[in-house]
Amino acid sequence: YFYSLDDICRGILRAKKCLFLDCDPRVHFALTYGTRHTPDARVFNSATLDTDLDACARNFCSERVRVDVAANQVTLPLLFEWYRKDFATTNAGLLEWISAHVPASVAGGLTAVARE
Repeated sequence: YFYSLDDICRGILRAKKCLFLDCDPRVHFALTYGTRHTPDARVFNSATLDTDLDACARNFCSERVRVDVAANQVTLPLLFEWYRKDFATTNAGLLEWISAHVPASVAGGLTAVARE
C-alpha cells in the first residue's frame, strides 16, 4: 500500500477511514501543520508516547487557552475549531476536555464560564 501524508494524518492518525477506531484528540498536539495555530514539531518515542501526548496537550492548552471570567469569555486556538468533532460534540464537552488539560486556575475559570 502507498499512503500520502494526508492519508496518514486524516485517515490513520485521526481514525477517519478506520471506522472501528476512535480518534485520540491528543494527536492534534503531536502534528504540526506549519502554522502558528498548531504546535511545534517534535520527535516522539514509542515507549513514552502516552505520557508525551498528555504533556503536549497540557503544554499547548496551558499556553494558548485564555479565560476572562469577568467578560464571560474563553479564547481558544483555531485548532479546536478545525478539529472540534475530534474533541467533543458539544460546547460543554469541549470545555470539559480542555479543563482536564490546563492548570487548575484556568480549569476553574472554564467551569465558571460554562455555568453562565
